[in-house]
Amino acid sequence: MKATQALSTESKLRAAASGFTSGNSADPKSAVEPVLVVIGSGKAMSTDAPGVVKIDWQTDHLDAKAPPNVQTVDALLKKQIAAGRAAKLMAARKRLGARITQGVPSSLQEARLLAGLSQSDLAAKLETSQPRVALLEAGRENNPGLKTLRKLARVFNLDMNGISKLFESE
Repeated sequence: MKATQALSTESKLRAAASGFTSGNSADPKSAVEPVLVVIGSGKAMSTDAPGVVKIDWQTDHLDAKAPPNVQTVDALLKKQIAAGRAAKLMAARKRLGARITQGVPSSLQEARLLAGLSQSDLAAKLETSQPRVALLEAGRENNPGLKTLRKLARVFNLDMNGISKLFESE
């Protein structure tokens, strides 16, 4: 993914997420404190800052510094789904996707969100793993096979030209 496109996607996500805050912003005591999720792999990211816990995105494992009450995003999502919130999570993804794309996705990640799918959901539909979906979304898999592209076309109800456009922005 190009740096300018990465910033563009990050900016879109931040702008979209700003609409999902709760609390009264005029009253700091009632406002919800922001949550910072840091995801990284390898030595490219420093975890020396207090309160920063590294999550390896390839294995979904927390580092040894993680306090006992910290859990991975995957574990949290599984608990939410087990509690009967799968439909609400899907609806939230669809709202986020609609908000950042205005209905026209320009990347695989945007198409996935617009469809209301998690990376794990998309992986199941593609008969692959969640880390592979993350690699596809990040543009780190340069040559997805024709079989994968056809499955993506079916999932997102796009022709191969539409799928190709999703990868042009990666």
